[in-house]
Amino acid sequence: MLTVSLEEFRAALAAQGLDARHVAVRCPICGTVQSPQDLIDAGAGRDYASVRRFFAFSCVGRWTGAGNHRHGWPPGRGCMWTLGGMLPIHTYEVVTPSGVVYPTFEPATPAEAQAHHARRQKTGSGLALPAKRLAHARPRVTPHTRSPAPVAPATLTSSRG
Repeated sequence: MLTVSLEEFRAALAAQGLDARHVAVRCPICGTVQSPQDLIDAGAGRDYASVRRFFAFSCVGRWTGAGNHRHGWPPGRGCMWTLGGMLPIHTYEVVTPSGVVYPTFEPATPAEAQAHHARRQKTGSGLALPAKRLAHARPRVTPHTRSPAPVAPATLTSSRG
């Protein structure tokens, strides 16, 4: 577990040399490098102010339909993980001046952030695949890796009684 101050976290992001919408962090589960702009493009919010609460806390895959990460899948797809769950999956924490500790995604290296930004400028997406194609580009599922059948949303919200 790496614990840094808020100033050190901000300095690591500033070292990437990008504006606030394009600074990048890495998901601790799937390894996807992502920026606030990726969250905006995926539909998490309309602008930087509306996605700030998700940045470095929830993987962009939550909004792209990427699904759960499976061992062996390459980074760049995103996953469903967030640091707000019951499992302490994070490896990086930020301590505020008041002493509050927040689990956070680790900042990407400057080289990773620059490569992510260059991919965004070239292809329109910082992710390995454009967000519209992520949900349809999952690797082939075999009987050994099959997920349980999804629950229909109607059954989650219906009231019986």
